[in-house]
Amino acid sequence: MNNVIYVMKKVKHDDEYSHILKYTGMFGGVQGGNVLLSLVKNKLVALILGPEGLGLISLFNSVIKFVSDSTTMGLSMSSVRELSVAFRQNEKIGDKVEMVRMWSLMVALWGTVICIVLSPWLDTFVFAKEGHMIHFVLLSPVVFLMAIVCGEIAVLKATQQLKYLALQSIEYSGAALLIATPLYYIWGQKAIVPSLLFLAVAQWLLVVVRSYRLFPLKISFRKQFIAEGCGMMRLGLVFVVATSIGSGTELILKSYLEHHGGLNVVGLYNAGYMLAMTCAGVVLSALETDYFPRLSGVQSQLEFCELVNRQIEMCILLLAPLLALLLLFLPILIPLLYSRGFLLATDMTRLLIVAVLVRGFYLPLEYIPLAKGDSVSYFIIELSYSIVLIPSMIFFQNQFDITGIGIALLFSSIIILLFDLLYCYWKYDYLPDENVIKIFMVYLFLLSVMCGIIFLYEDFIEIALSTVIMIVISISSIRTLSKKVHAINDILKKCRLTCK
Repeated sequence: MNNVIYVMKKVKHDDEYSHILKYTGMFGGVQGGNVLLSLVKNKLVALILGPEGLGLISLFNSVIKFVSDSTTMGLSMSSVRELSVAFRQNEKIGDKVEMVRMWSLMVALWGTVICIVLSPWLDTFVFAKEGHMIHFVLLSPVVFLMAIVCGEIAVLKATQQLKYLALQSIEYSGAALLIATPLYYIWGQKAIVPSLLFLAVAQWLLVVVRSYRLFPLKISFRKQFIAEGCGMMRLGLVFVVATSIGSGTELILKSYLEHHGGLNVVGLYNAGYMLAMTCAGVVLSALETDYFPRLSGVQSQLEFCELVNRQIEMCILLLAPLLALLLLFLPILIPLLYSRGFLLATDMTRLLIVAVLVRGFYLPLEYIPLAKGDSVSYFIIELSYSIVLIPSMIFFQNQFDITGIGIALLFSSIIILLFDLLYCYWKYDYLPDENVIKIFMVYLFLLSVMCGIIFLYEDFIEIALSTVIMIVISISSIRTLSKKVHAINDILKKCRLTCK
C-alpha cells in the first residue's frame, strides 16, 4: 500500500513539473519571439535616438504605468479572481464579463481625467527642465486604452485562453517594431508621444478582437453590477495602493536619475534593466498567466506548499544557465543589441543579472498574497521593497555612479527575499523545502563567482574561467531537470542513441 501511495505521489510531482515546464516553454517560446522582435526594435531605436531618447521613452512609460496602476483600482487582479471563480463553478460567466467591462470603462475614464489634471505636477516632478505638460495631456488616451485592455486580458486569463494571450503578445511586439521604428527614423524624439499613442491603439485592437469574439461587447450600468463591482473593487483597493507603490517607486528612481544624471543616465539604466529582465522574461512570463490562476485554485495547504516549491525550483533551474550565458557574452551583446554608447551600463547589468536569479526565487512568493486575496499582505510586501530600494539606490548611485545602480538592485533583491521568506512563513505557514534552498544557494554562488571573476580578471583568464562556470551551471541544470521531467530525459536518451 505504501508503495502505491509513493508511486501516486511521484507521478503527481512529475506531472506538476511537466505542467510547469510545458507552460513555461509555451510562454517562454512566445517571450523568446518577443525578445527577438524587441531586440531588433531596441537596436534601431538606440541607433536613431541614442541613450537620451531611450531615457525619454522610459520616463513616459513609467508615468503612464504609474497613472494606470493608480486609477484601475486593482482591476487586473481582482477581476481575474472574480471571473475565475465564476468560470470554474459554471456560473453565468457572461454577466461577470459584462460587469468587468462596465467597471473597466469607468476606471478608464477616471484615469484619463487624472492624467490630464496631474500633467502640470508630473511635468515639474519628473523632469529637471519643464516643458512636457502637453505631452502628458496627449498621453491620457493611452491610460484610457490600458484600462480597457486590462479588463479584456482579465477575461482571457480567467477563461484560460492562454494561446490567445500568447499570440497577442507576439503580434504586439511585431506591431511595435513596424509602427515605432519608421516614426523615430523620420521625426526622431518628436515621434515618441505619437508612437506611444499608436502602440496603445494597436494593443487595444489585438486584445478586443479576440475577447469580443468570445464574449460579444455588451455594457450596461445595472445596479447589480455596481454592487458586485464595489465588492470586487474593495478587494482591489489595497492592491491599487500596492501596485501604485511599485510603479511609483520606479518613477521616483528614474526621476531621481534624470535630475542627477540626465536622460542619458536614465537611458543607460533602462537599457541594462530591460536587457536582463527581457531575457529573464523567457522563464518568468508564465508566472502570471499560468502559475497565479493555479495557485488561486489550490485548497490544501500541502498542495499549496508543493506548488510554490516546484515553481521556484523550475524558475531557478531554467534561469541559471540563461543568466550565465548572458553574463558571459554581455560585452558583445550590449553594442550588438544597442550601440557602443551603451557600454557604460555593462558593470551595472552584470550585477543586475545576479539579482535576477534572486528575483526568480522571491517572485513566486509574492504571488501568494494575490492568490489568497490578501491585499494587505501584498501591500506590505510592495511597501517593504520600496523602503529598501529607494535609499539603497540613492546611496550606492552617489558612491559608485552607474555601477552603484546595479549594487543597489542586487542588495535590495537579497533583503526583500529574506523579508518575503519570513513573512510567508509567519502569515501562510510556508517554508521552502531543503532541495529548493540547496539549488538556489549553489547557483547563486556560481553566478556570483562568475561575476566576481569578470570584474577581477581580464582577457583569456576571465573568458576561460567564466566559460567553465557557465558550462558547469548548464550541465548541472539539464541533469537536474532531466531527473524531474520525463520529457527532457526522453530527449536526452534519444540524443545519446543518435550519437551512438
